[in-house]
Amino acid sequence: MDRAPVVVNPDITIKKNEQTKDYLLCADCEQRFSRNGEAWILAHCNQPERGFRLKEIIDGVAPIGRTDSMSFYSAANTQIDIEEMTYFVSSIMWRGSAHQWHSGNHRVQSPNLGPYEDDLRRYLLRETGFPENMALWISVITDPKLWVTMIVPYGEKLAGQAYWRYKFVFHGLTFMFFVGRTIDPLIRRSCSYRSPEQFIFMGDNLNDMIISDFGKVILKSRPVGSLKPSVVA
Repeated sequence: MDRAPVVVNPDITIKKNEQTKDYLLCADCEQRFSRNGEAWILAHCNQPERGFRLKEIIDGVAPIGRTDSMSFYSAANTQIDIEEMTYFVSSIMWRGSAHQWHSGNHRVQSPNLGPYEDDLRRYLLRETGFPENMALWISVITDPKLWVTMIVPYGEKLAGQAYWRYKFVFHGLTFMFFVGRTIDPLIRRSCSYRSPEQFIFMGDNLNDMIISDFGKVILKSRPVGSLKPSVVA
């Protein structure tokens, strides 16, 4: 069975074993990222052979609040390590901003943290805490069909606001990363890292968001290789 993932970018869609990678960091820094976040995430995100450990933990916890489309959970006093998850997504955001990445010949539209990039670098080096001008929402995707999805960080400046929101989808998890001095107080209060509850979110509206965002890219993308439509004479 061909298990190569489908790689989608605004130019082409191709089924190919391809990673977005480049020479950027020394071996010590790579090990630091692995030790302080990546290893924990890979052990708890969706893995087809091993299951979805983080969702299993959340399913065993009663929600502390809910709306029509969203449930709120507390990761405090559970096996969920919010520090490791925050470090992981912070390392992804910093690498995206600090270097120009490519997927094949396509230039990846990476996050641009501007004047906040160095704050995140210092946090990753453990010189400071998680930057004050950043906030993070961590969510668990409920639709199993979306658990294999990975979308590199993409973002926008929110309408009428002076801060940015980036989204990163990774094997059953969605991270919303907010950057700016004027982040909404409610967003700060709900930050998975800073809130006493260590909020984790889960709901069907996240599935709709991913499908909507990803669909916009797919509509612009041209299938090639084995995904190219067959021409019938």
